[in-house]
Amino acid sequence: MIRILFLVLFTFALHSVSVSNSILDRAFDLIDGTEDEEAYEDSEEIQEVQATSDDLLFKFSREDDSQGWHSYLDELSKKENLTPQEEEKKQSILARFQEVLASQVSPRGEGVKFRAYKKGFVYNANEWADYGKSASTNAHREWVKQANNTIHSIPAAKVKNGYKGLSTEVLTDDPKRVAFIFELFRQISGWEGESSAINTWDSEMLTVGPGFSAIANNQYYMGRMFSLMPDKYLQKLYGAGFRVNADFTCTIVDYKTGRLLHEKAGFDSLRKNHEFLSLLVNLAQSTDSATHNGETKELRQWMYEAQFILFANCPSARFPKDYEKSLKHSSELSRAGIVAHLAHSGKISVGGALKIGGFEALKAWSLSKSPKRRHPEKARMISHHKNFYNKRPCYFSFEE
Repeated sequence: MIRILFLVLFTFALHSVSVSNSILDRAFDLIDGTEDEEAYEDSEEIQEVQATSDDLLFKFSREDDSQGWHSYLDELSKKENLTPQEEEKKQSILARFQEVLASQVSPRGEGVKFRAYKKGFVYNANEWADYGKSASTNAHREWVKQANNTIHSIPAAKVKNGYKGLSTEVLTDDPKRVAFIFELFRQISGWEGESSAINTWDSEMLTVGPGFSAIANNQYYMGRMFSLMPDKYLQKLYGAGFRVNADFTCTIVDYKTGRLLHEKAGFDSLRKNHEFLSLLVNLAQSTDSATHNGETKELRQWMYEAQFILFANCPSARFPKDYEKSLKHSSELSRAGIVAHLAHSGKISVGGALKIGGFEALKAWSLSKSPKRRHPEKARMISHHKNFYNKRPCYFSFEE
Protein backbone atom coordinates (compact mmCIF):
# COMPACT_ATOMS: atom_id res chain seq x y z
CA MET A 1 0.00 0.00 0.00
CA ILE A 2 2.69 2.43 1.00
CA ARG A 3 4.67 1.56 -2.10
CA ILE A 4 1.77 2.50 -4.35
CA LEU A 5 1.42 5.78 -2.51
CA PHE A 6 5.09 6.63 -3.02
CA LEU A 7 4.91 5.65 -6.68
CA VAL A 8 2.05 8.09 -7.27
CA LEU A 9 3.72 10.79 -5.21
CA PHE A 10 7.07 10.68 -6.94
CA THR A 11 5.71 10.22 -10.44
CA PHE A 12 3.70 13.38 -9.76
CA ALA A 13 6.77 15.25 -8.56
CA LEU A 14 8.87 14.03 -11.48
CA HIS A 15 6.55 15.63 -14.02
CA SER A 16 6.14 18.93 -12.23
CA VAL A 17 9.28 20.02 -10.46
CA SER A 18 12.96 19.44 -10.57
CA VAL A 19 13.84 17.09 -7.74
CA SER A 20 17.34 15.82 -7.02
CA ASN A 21 18.22 12.48 -8.60
CA SER A 22 19.26 11.10 -5.24
CA ILE A 23 15.75 11.58 -3.86
CA LEU A 24 14.12 9.99 -6.88
CA ASP A 25 16.61 7.14 -6.98
CA ARG A 26 15.95 6.33 -3.34
CA ALA A 27 12.20 6.54 -3.91
CA PHE A 28 12.28 3.99 -6.69
CA ASP A 29 14.71 1.83 -4.73
CA LEU A 30 12.08 1.80 -2.00
CA ILE A 31 9.40 0.77 -4.48
CA ASP A 32 11.68 -2.03 -5.72
CA GLY A 33 12.19 -3.26 -2.19
CA THR A 34 15.86 -2.35 -1.91
CA GLU A 35 15.32 0.28 0.80
CA ASP A 36 13.98 -0.06 4.30
CA GLU A 37 10.47 1.45 4.34
CA GLU A 38 10.40 2.59 7.96
CA ALA A 39 13.79 4.25 7.76
CA TYR A 40 12.86 6.07 4.59
CA GLU A 41 9.27 6.93 5.47
CA ASP A 42 10.15 9.66 7.96
CA SER A 43 13.13 11.14 6.17
CA GLU A 44 13.32 14.90 5.57
CA GLU A 45 13.72 14.21 1.85
CA ILE A 46 10.34 12.48 1.70
CA GLN A 47 8.73 15.35 3.55
CA GLU A 48 10.37 17.82 1.17
CA VAL A 49 9.03 16.13 -1.96
CA GLN A 50 5.59 15.62 -0.44
CA ALA A 51 5.37 19.30 0.52
CA THR A 52 6.40 20.31 -3.00
CA SER A 53 3.79 18.01 -4.51
CA ASP A 54 1.10 19.40 -2.21
CA ASP A 55 2.01 22.95 -3.21
CA LEU A 56 1.60 22.05 -6.87
CA LEU A 57 -1.94 20.89 -6.18
CA PHE A 58 -2.80 24.45 -5.18
CA LYS A 59 -0.74 26.36 -7.76
CA PHE A 60 -2.88 28.09 -10.38
CA SER A 61 -2.01 27.98 -14.08
CA ARG A 62 -4.02 29.80 -16.75
CA GLU A 63 -3.45 27.09 -19.33
CA ASP A 64 -1.97 23.88 -17.89
CA ASP A 65 -3.78 22.46 -14.88
CA SER A 66 -2.49 18.91 -15.24
CA GLN A 67 -0.80 19.03 -11.82
CA GLY A 68 -3.46 20.94 -9.87
CA TRP A 69 -6.39 19.90 -7.72
CA HIS A 70 -8.76 20.57 -10.64
CA SER A 71 -7.32 17.68 -12.66
CA TYR A 72 -6.69 15.49 -9.61
CA LEU A 73 -10.27 15.69 -8.36
CA ASP A 74 -11.57 15.25 -11.89
CA GLU A 75 -9.68 11.94 -12.15
CA LEU A 76 -11.01 10.79 -8.80
CA SER A 77 -14.58 11.53 -9.90
CA LYS A 78 -14.22 8.96 -12.69
CA LYS A 79 -13.51 6.14 -10.26
CA GLU A 80 -16.23 4.03 -8.71
CA ASN A 81 -14.25 3.44 -5.53
CA LEU A 82 -11.32 5.30 -4.04
CA THR A 83 -8.43 3.72 -2.24
CA PRO A 84 -7.92 4.80 1.39
CA GLN A 85 -4.95 6.88 0.26
CA GLU A 86 -6.98 8.65 -2.44
CA GLU A 87 -9.81 9.37 -0.01
CA GLU A 88 -7.32 10.74 2.50
CA LYS A 89 -5.75 12.95 -0.16
CA LYS A 90 -9.14 14.25 -1.27
CA GLN A 91 -10.11 15.09 2.30
CA SER A 92 -6.82 16.91 2.84
CA ILE A 93 -7.50 19.05 -0.26
CA LEU A 94 -11.00 19.91 0.97
CA ALA A 95 -9.63 20.73 4.41
CA ARG A 96 -7.14 23.12 2.80
CA PHE A 97 -9.98 24.90 1.00
CA GLN A 98 -11.96 25.22 4.21
CA GLU A 99 -8.94 26.64 5.99
CA VAL A 100 -8.54 29.31 3.32
CA LEU A 101 -12.23 30.20 3.39
CA ALA A 102 -12.35 30.37 7.19
CA SER A 103 -9.61 32.98 7.12
CA GLN A 104 -11.81 35.30 5.01
CA VAL A 105 -14.60 35.86 7.49
CA SER A 106 -12.82 38.60 9.43
CA PRO A 107 -9.43 39.39 7.87
CA ARG A 108 -9.55 42.97 9.14
CA GLY A 109 -11.10 42.27 12.50
CA GLU A 110 -14.68 42.36 11.19
CA GLY A 111 -16.70 40.13 8.93
CA VAL A 112 -18.27 41.23 5.67
CA LYS A 113 -21.85 42.20 6.47
CA PHE A 114 -24.26 40.53 4.06
CA ARG A 115 -28.01 40.93 4.06
CA ALA A 116 -29.94 37.69 3.67
CA TYR A 117 -32.52 38.07 0.90
CA LYS A 118 -34.67 35.36 -0.69
CA LYS A 119 -32.33 32.62 -1.95
CA GLY A 120 -29.05 34.31 -1.13
CA PHE A 121 -27.14 37.35 0.11
CA VAL A 122 -26.65 40.97 -0.90
CA TYR A 123 -23.68 43.23 -0.17
CA ASN A 124 -22.83 46.64 -1.53
CA ALA A 125 -20.97 49.80 -0.57
CA ASN A 126 -23.77 52.30 -1.06
CA GLU A 127 -24.15 54.80 1.73
CA TRP A 128 -27.89 54.11 2.00
CA ALA A 129 -27.37 50.35 2.46
CA ASP A 130 -27.34 49.50 6.19
CA TYR A 131 -25.76 46.11 5.52
CA GLY A 132 -22.91 47.80 3.68
CA LYS A 133 -21.86 50.07 6.54
CA SER A 134 -18.56 49.10 8.10
CA ALA A 135 -15.11 50.60 8.41
CA SER A 136 -13.74 48.60 5.47
CA THR A 137 -16.78 49.35 3.29
CA ASN A 138 -16.62 53.06 4.03
CA ALA A 139 -12.89 53.09 3.25
CA HIS A 140 -13.48 51.31 -0.06
CA ARG A 141 -16.25 53.72 -1.04
CA GLU A 142 -13.92 56.67 -0.42
CA TRP A 143 -11.18 54.94 -2.41
CA VAL A 144 -13.53 54.52 -5.39
CA LYS A 145 -14.15 58.27 -5.43
CA GLN A 146 -10.41 58.85 -5.72
CA ALA A 147 -9.93 56.03 -8.24
CA ASN A 148 -12.42 57.67 -10.58
CA ASN A 149 -9.92 60.48 -11.06
CA THR A 150 -7.45 58.10 -12.68
CA ILE A 151 -9.59 55.40 -14.26
CA HIS A 152 -11.64 57.80 -16.38
CA SER A 153 -8.43 58.84 -18.14
CA ILE A 154 -7.15 55.36 -18.98
CA PRO A 155 -5.73 55.62 -22.52
CA ALA A 156 -8.29 54.50 -25.05
CA ALA A 157 -5.81 52.12 -26.62
CA LYS A 158 -5.46 50.36 -23.27
CA VAL A 159 -9.20 49.77 -23.10
CA LYS A 160 -8.96 48.14 -26.49
CA ASN A 161 -5.75 46.20 -25.91
CA GLY A 162 -6.73 45.19 -22.40
CA TYR A 163 -9.57 43.16 -23.86
CA LYS A 164 -7.28 41.36 -26.29
CA GLY A 165 -8.02 37.68 -26.53
CA LEU A 166 -11.64 37.93 -25.38
CA SER A 167 -14.02 37.02 -28.16
CA THR A 168 -16.32 40.03 -27.91
CA GLU A 169 -16.43 43.05 -30.20
CA VAL A 170 -14.20 45.92 -29.12
CA LEU A 171 -16.24 49.05 -29.56
CA THR A 172 -13.76 51.86 -29.96
CA ASP A 173 -10.38 53.30 -29.15
CA ASP A 174 -11.61 56.91 -29.46
CA PRO A 175 -10.74 58.89 -26.28
CA LYS A 176 -13.98 60.87 -26.39
CA ARG A 177 -16.11 57.75 -26.49
CA VAL A 178 -14.03 56.08 -23.77
CA ALA A 179 -14.74 59.07 -21.48
CA PHE A 180 -18.44 58.80 -22.33
CA ILE A 181 -18.49 55.07 -21.59
CA PHE A 182 -16.74 55.68 -18.29
CA GLU A 183 -19.56 57.99 -17.19
CA LEU A 184 -22.10 55.27 -18.03
CA PHE A 185 -20.01 52.75 -16.13
CA ARG A 186 -19.64 55.04 -13.11
CA GLN A 187 -23.38 55.59 -12.89
CA ILE A 188 -24.22 51.89 -13.11
CA SER A 189 -21.41 50.94 -10.74
CA GLY A 190 -22.62 53.48 -8.18
CA TRP A 191 -26.18 52.19 -8.30
CA GLU A 192 -25.18 48.53 -8.16
CA GLY A 193 -22.97 49.08 -5.09
CA GLU A 194 -19.49 49.75 -6.51
CA SER A 195 -16.79 47.27 -7.51
CA SER A 196 -17.04 44.96 -4.49
CA ALA A 197 -20.82 44.45 -4.62
CA ILE A 198 -22.19 40.90 -4.36
CA ASN A 199 -25.68 39.64 -5.17
CA THR A 200 -26.77 35.99 -5.04
CA TRP A 201 -30.53 36.15 -4.55
CA ASP A 202 -31.86 36.19 -8.13
CA SER A 203 -31.84 33.95 -11.18
CA GLU A 204 -28.32 35.03 -12.11
CA MET A 205 -27.08 33.15 -9.01
CA LEU A 206 -23.96 35.26 -8.52
CA THR A 207 -23.37 38.84 -9.63
CA VAL A 208 -20.20 40.81 -8.87
CA GLY A 209 -19.53 44.54 -9.04
CA PRO A 210 -21.65 46.63 -11.45
CA GLY A 211 -24.00 43.84 -12.45
CA PHE A 212 -21.62 41.31 -14.00
CA SER A 213 -23.44 38.01 -13.89
CA ALA A 214 -21.89 34.58 -13.83
CA ILE A 215 -24.19 33.12 -16.46
CA ALA A 216 -26.16 35.91 -18.21
CA ASN A 217 -26.81 35.11 -21.87
CA ASN A 218 -24.06 32.48 -21.72
CA GLN A 219 -21.52 35.27 -22.13
CA TYR A 220 -19.63 34.29 -18.95
CA TYR A 221 -19.08 37.92 -18.04
CA MET A 222 -17.72 37.01 -14.65
CA GLY A 223 -15.14 34.62 -16.09
CA ARG A 224 -14.12 37.26 -18.63
CA MET A 225 -13.72 39.83 -15.89
CA PHE A 226 -11.63 37.47 -13.77
CA SER A 227 -9.45 36.67 -16.80
CA LEU A 228 -8.38 40.31 -16.95
CA MET A 229 -7.01 40.06 -13.40
CA PRO A 230 -3.38 39.28 -12.41
CA ASP A 231 -2.35 35.72 -11.59
CA LYS A 232 -2.12 36.69 -7.92
CA TYR A 233 -5.88 37.27 -7.87
CA LEU A 234 -6.67 34.06 -9.73
CA GLN A 235 -4.34 32.17 -7.38
CA LYS A 236 -6.40 33.38 -4.41
CA LEU A 237 -9.55 31.97 -5.98
CA TYR A 238 -7.83 28.74 -6.96
CA GLY A 239 -6.58 28.24 -3.43
CA ALA A 240 -10.19 28.38 -2.28
CA GLY A 241 -11.49 25.78 -4.74
CA PHE A 242 -12.59 28.08 -7.59
CA ARG A 243 -10.94 27.86 -11.01
CA VAL A 244 -11.29 30.33 -13.89
CA ASN A 245 -10.87 28.33 -17.09
CA ALA A 246 -9.30 29.42 -20.36
CA ASP A 247 -12.74 29.54 -22.06
CA PHE A 248 -14.03 31.96 -19.35
CA THR A 249 -16.15 29.32 -17.67
CA CYS A 250 -15.61 28.60 -13.98
CA THR A 251 -15.28 25.36 -12.04
CA ILE A 252 -16.17 25.21 -8.35
CA VAL A 253 -15.50 22.45 -5.86
CA ASP A 254 -18.31 20.93 -3.83
CA TYR A 255 -16.68 21.47 -0.45
CA LYS A 256 -18.46 18.46 1.07
CA THR A 257 -18.02 15.79 -1.60
CA GLY A 258 -15.02 16.99 -3.61
CA ARG A 259 -17.00 16.80 -6.85
CA LEU A 260 -16.33 19.42 -9.52
CA LEU A 261 -19.32 21.63 -10.23
CA HIS A 262 -19.64 23.57 -13.46
CA GLU A 263 -21.43 26.82 -14.22
CA LYS A 264 -25.01 26.91 -12.84
CA ALA A 265 -24.53 24.04 -10.40
CA GLY A 266 -21.32 25.60 -9.11
CA PHE A 267 -22.61 29.14 -8.72
CA ASP A 268 -25.81 27.87 -7.13
CA SER A 269 -23.69 26.15 -4.47
CA LEU A 270 -22.11 29.51 -3.57
CA ARG A 271 -25.34 31.46 -3.03
CA LYS A 272 -25.10 31.25 0.77
CA ASN A 273 -21.44 30.43 1.20
CA HIS A 274 -20.62 33.37 3.44
CA GLU A 275 -16.90 32.55 3.51
CA PHE A 276 -16.42 32.40 -0.28
CA LEU A 277 -18.51 35.50 -0.88
CA SER A 278 -16.42 37.25 1.76
CA LEU A 279 -13.32 36.27 -0.21
CA LEU A 280 -14.70 37.97 -3.33
CA VAL A 281 -15.46 41.15 -1.38
CA ASN A 282 -12.09 41.15 0.36
CA LEU A 283 -10.20 40.71 -2.91
CA ALA A 284 -12.17 43.50 -4.59
CA GLN A 285 -11.19 45.80 -1.72
CA SER A 286 -7.64 44.47 -1.29
CA THR A 287 -4.70 46.87 -1.10
CA ASP A 288 -2.24 44.05 -1.89
CA SER A 289 -0.10 44.81 -4.93
CA ALA A 290 0.12 42.56 -7.97
CA THR A 291 2.06 42.74 -11.24
CA HIS A 292 0.39 41.93 -14.54
CA ASN A 293 1.56 42.70 -18.09
CA GLY A 294 4.44 44.72 -16.69
CA GLU A 295 2.32 46.97 -14.45
CA THR A 296 2.04 46.87 -10.65
CA LYS A 297 -1.14 48.03 -8.92
CA GLU A 298 -3.30 47.18 -5.95
CA LEU A 299 -5.78 44.36 -6.51
CA ARG A 300 -8.71 46.73 -5.94
CA GLN A 301 -7.40 48.93 -8.77
CA TRP A 302 -6.98 45.93 -11.07
CA MET A 303 -10.56 44.86 -10.30
CA TYR A 304 -12.11 48.28 -10.91
CA GLU A 305 -10.24 48.69 -14.20
CA ALA A 306 -11.17 45.15 -15.29
CA GLN A 307 -14.82 45.95 -14.66
CA PHE A 308 -14.58 49.15 -16.68
CA ILE A 309 -12.81 47.43 -19.58
CA LEU A 310 -15.41 44.67 -19.60
CA PHE A 311 -18.28 47.15 -19.45
CA ALA A 312 -16.79 49.08 -22.39
CA ASN A 313 -17.25 45.94 -24.47
CA CYS A 314 -20.73 44.99 -23.26
CA PRO A 315 -23.98 45.53 -25.23
CA SER A 316 -25.04 48.14 -22.64
CA ALA A 317 -22.26 50.46 -23.90
CA ARG A 318 -23.17 50.11 -27.58
CA PHE A 319 -24.57 53.54 -28.27
CA PRO A 320 -24.86 54.86 -31.85
CA LYS A 321 -21.70 56.15 -33.47
CA ASP A 322 -20.83 59.69 -32.35
CA TYR A 323 -23.80 59.73 -29.96
CA GLU A 324 -21.65 61.31 -27.26
CA LYS A 325 -20.98 64.34 -29.48
CA SER A 326 -24.65 65.31 -29.34
CA LEU A 327 -24.68 65.63 -25.54
CA LYS A 328 -24.89 69.22 -24.31
CA HIS A 329 -25.93 68.90 -20.66
CA SER A 330 -25.39 66.61 -17.68
CA SER A 331 -29.08 65.62 -17.69
CA GLU A 332 -28.61 64.16 -21.18
CA LEU A 333 -25.62 62.21 -19.96
CA SER A 334 -27.63 60.99 -16.99
CA ARG A 335 -30.40 59.80 -19.34
CA ALA A 336 -27.79 57.91 -21.34
CA GLY A 337 -26.75 56.23 -18.10
CA ILE A 338 -30.37 55.16 -17.48
CA VAL A 339 -30.57 53.74 -21.01
CA ALA A 340 -27.31 51.83 -20.46
CA HIS A 341 -28.60 50.49 -17.15
CA LEU A 342 -31.83 49.24 -18.74
CA ALA A 343 -29.78 47.56 -21.49
CA HIS A 344 -27.45 46.13 -18.82
CA SER A 345 -30.40 44.24 -17.36
CA GLY A 346 -30.74 42.38 -20.65
CA LYS A 347 -34.41 43.27 -21.09
CA ILE A 348 -34.01 45.80 -23.91
CA SER A 349 -31.31 47.00 -26.30
CA VAL A 350 -29.68 50.44 -26.16
CA GLY A 351 -31.39 51.37 -29.44
CA GLY A 352 -34.77 50.24 -28.13
CA ALA A 353 -34.39 52.20 -24.88
CA LEU A 354 -33.31 55.36 -26.72
CA LYS A 355 -36.50 55.28 -28.78
CA ILE A 356 -38.68 55.28 -25.65
CA GLY A 357 -37.89 58.89 -24.78
CA GLY A 358 -36.82 60.90 -21.74
CA PHE A 359 -36.79 60.19 -18.02
CA GLU A 360 -40.55 60.05 -17.49
CA ALA A 361 -41.12 57.90 -20.58
CA LEU A 362 -38.39 55.49 -19.49
CA LYS A 363 -39.89 55.30 -15.99
CA ALA A 364 -43.38 54.65 -17.37
CA TRP A 365 -42.04 51.93 -19.63
CA SER A 366 -40.24 50.27 -16.72
CA LEU A 367 -43.39 50.26 -14.58
CA SER A 368 -45.47 48.90 -17.47
CA LYS A 369 -43.13 45.91 -17.56
CA SER A 370 -43.54 45.20 -13.84
CA PRO A 371 -44.49 41.50 -14.29
CA LYS A 372 -40.98 41.02 -15.60
CA ARG A 373 -38.21 40.89 -13.04
CA ARG A 374 -36.19 43.97 -12.16
CA HIS A 375 -38.23 46.58 -14.03
CA PRO A 376 -39.89 48.12 -10.96
CA GLU A 377 -36.39 48.45 -9.54
CA LYS A 378 -35.28 50.21 -12.72
CA ALA A 379 -38.17 52.66 -12.35
CA ARG A 380 -36.95 53.54 -8.84
CA MET A 381 -33.44 53.88 -10.21
CA ILE A 382 -34.63 56.36 -12.85
CA SER A 383 -36.27 58.53 -10.19
CA HIS A 384 -33.23 58.32 -7.95
CA HIS A 385 -30.77 59.28 -10.68
CA LYS A 386 -32.80 61.89 -12.55
CA ASN A 387 -30.47 64.64 -11.30
CA PHE A 388 -27.51 62.34 -10.70
CA TYR A 389 -24.91 64.41 -12.53
CA ASN A 390 -26.05 67.67 -11.03
CA LYS A 391 -24.78 66.43 -7.66
CA ARG A 392 -21.56 64.63 -8.57
CA PRO A 393 -18.39 65.50 -10.51
CA CYS A 394 -18.58 64.80 -14.22
CA TYR A 395 -15.51 63.45 -16.00
CA PHE A 396 -17.00 63.83 -19.47
CA SER A 397 -16.24 67.05 -21.37
CA PHE A 398 -19.22 68.37 -23.33
CA GLU A 399 -18.79 69.88 -26.79
CA GLU A 400 -18.66 73.66 -26.93
